[in-house]
Amino acid sequence: MPLGTPRELLERAMAALIDVFGEMRPILVGCVEGYPAALREEALRERLAAAYGKAREAGVRMLRRAAAEAGIELPVAPEVLVSVVIAISDGLMIQWLIDPESTPDSRQVVDALAAISAGL
Repeated sequence: MPLGTPRELLERAMAALIDVFGEMRPILVGCVEGYPAALREEALRERLAAAYGKAREAGVRMLRRAAAEAGIELPVAPEVLVSVVIAISDGLMIQWLIDPESTPDSRQVVDALAAISAGL
């Protein structure tokens, strides 16, 4: 089954990362609360790093498959693209926990990224 265009793939990824914040609030709070402790506790930092590693690996596999199906070459390393998407998601997660009404949804995020990309 084809994964779709690069924009469709990004839209689905962002929806899976952002549009579910409301359903995941207790997990998100625990995640944010874990960051300060991870700065002081090596074992926790290693666990968080491993979780990020697994998320990156899954995203890289998805990107490579989509690029192969579309017959395109990715403009930068897939690991970098996935890390940036995760960083955007993490930042939006924190914003959502503080001010959910002002946090953009996945479509708004993709539109903003497209606008940024078009200007580069």
